[in-house]
Amino acid sequence: GDIVCVVITEDVAQRVAVLKKRQWLSHILEISAVCTKQGLAEALSAAGEDFEWAPQTWLFPKDQEQVLAFCDKYPRCPLIYKPNGLGMGEAVFLMLGRPDFERKV
Repeated sequence: GDIVCVVITEDVAQRVAVLKKRQWLSHILEISAVCTKQGLAEALSAAGEDFEWAPQTWLFPKDQEQVLAFCDKYPRCPLIYKPNGLGMGEAVFLMLGRPDFERKV
């Protein structure tokens, strides 16, 4: 595979935009900000478009209304909640619909 080093933040969106269907973006050397769940989600959001290879991602509390709207529209669609600042699966859980969201988050 290819190793891509990104030096400035503006290059993140450009690189993400040209990823092919079966390519993955894991860690980008020199920019630790996108090596976290939150940092990568913010970089994808800043790119301003949906990427086929990336699942729908929301950040809390900023995107709470969007998540609730999604839960109302798709009440049986499971969501994975991954809290920021904890690693290795600590405190990760599944949510099904608005009641789960309101009870667990």
